[in-house]
Amino acid sequence: MTADQAKDINTLQNELKVSKQNAELLAKAVTDAQAGKLQPEVHYIVQAPTVQAAAEKVTDQINQQDNSLPPLALEKTDRTVVVPNEQKTPESNWDVGIFKVNNYRNWEWSAGYG
Repeated sequence: MTADQAKDINTLQNELKVSKQNAELLAKAVTDAQAGKLQPEVHYIVQAPTVQAAAEKVTDQINQQDNSLPPLALEKTDRTVVVPNEQKTPESNWDVGIFKVNNYRNWEWSAGYG
């Protein structure tokens, strides 16, 4: 997913098949992370010529359950979004965000007699 797609609520909602409320929260988290307002829980360095190549490499590593990735990146969730941060200059290290999305609903089903 590109950085622009990760900020678009409709794209997030359609691609990840999440509710509009969850898509809005994820878009805000992506925007905050790219602006530097949210700090990552874990840092991991990938060597790649471009930010897109770095994002693709991280995606492949997650799909293959590569043990060189931090455990948080391999954590089992409903959806995983890998977003390159294209706002950085090429002289610096590339930033790639891995966002874990859980659609857990605290619903309770019950039946009984009264």
